[in-house]
Amino acid sequence: MPDPLHHLGLPAAKALAGLVLLCLNFSHSAFAQSSNADEAKQLAAWKRTSACVAVMKREIVGLADKHRAGDTKAQSEMVRQAEWSFALIGTAYKQGLRKPQADKLLEEAEAAIKAQSPDEQKALLQACQVEGQKTYKEANFVERALVSNRAKARIESLLKPK
Repeated sequence: MPDPLHHLGLPAAKALAGLVLLCLNFSHSAFAQSSNADEAKQLAAWKRTSACVAVMKREIVGLADKHRAGDTKAQSEMVRQAEWSFALIGTAYKQGLRKPQADKLLEEAEAAIKAQSPDEQKALLQACQVEGQKTYKEANFVERALVSNRAKARIESLLKPK
């Protein structure tokens, strides 16, 4: 069988080879753009988690003040908030977030929350509570046990007399 590119001549074959290389390069470029888009999406999710952790942390501190003032229901609410917060953190860690970056994102989120109005903070808190509760409920038994144990330890540490 004759070469199907024979009638195109050598320059045409080179052009075709160049086109193939161009297509491969484009595919690689598209893959890199896709990876960059995925990374940007992941970072946005981690920033959201950090904002939730920051606003819930703030709520827990407020509940600790209520507990110290004698509110008997505050401690159980603190544990619940901490469980939801730790569930969100656990999900981010399963996705690859690690401590140095998590600390940086949390610091940025805490600064951003300070600049928000009380209404914005309340809306964020409510949305994050829903997300955290859903994440906690969707966790398996072992994950919930680990999160609950860690949350209780954190609250006990927070309430410990100094």
